[in-house]
Amino acid sequence: MKRSLLRVLASASLFLAPQLASADDIWIYCGGLPGCPSGFTERLTGVLTLLLARLPAYIQGFGVLFIMIGGAYILLSAGNEERVTKGKNTITWAVIGIFVTEFADQLVGFVRDEANSVPSGDIIQSVTATLIGSIFDLLYIALVGIALFSGMRMVLAFGKEEEFTKAQNGLFYAALGGIIINLSQQIFDAFATL
Repeated sequence: MKRSLLRVLASASLFLAPQLASADDIWIYCGGLPGCPSGFTERLTGVLTLLLARLPAYIQGFGVLFIMIGGAYILLSAGNEERVTKGKNTITWAVIGIFVTEFADQLVGFVRDEANSVPSGDIIQSVTATLIGSIFDLLYIALVGIALFSGMRMVLAFGKEEEFTKAQNGLFYAALGGIIINLSQQIFDAFATL
């Protein structure tokens, strides 16, 4: 467990190192001693802001990598049911991780947008519009996730008619849900402009 965490941190440092520092930036915290460069707190805040802004994209990239690894397990299973199950579980947890990361990113974006917005009118109307926009974004993400899951289920049916039918129904309801989401967004936009 510790080695896996160290490997992930080492990989993340390879991605982040070029963005976080340049050759002329030497970060030394000397507590305000004479001759000490100023601006350490500002630099640290900038690094944390950059890191937190890019963290969801990095996590989602790792999620896509684990989806590919799960697909490789299934592809190379050669009929071994244990490896197929391991591949399915890897893909399922990667999709859940991507969805949770996107949900958290949308939530942080919602709070940031509301905190930075200057109230030019009714604050309740502004919060409601932002919240509903975020909900639509999350519904679209769920729609894509369900379509991918149903497609994966269809491919992995292995000739089982019942599994194939369930996957077909999942795709049908995902398409129906997409139509309903689009219509509800258009209705909301129509009422919001009144």
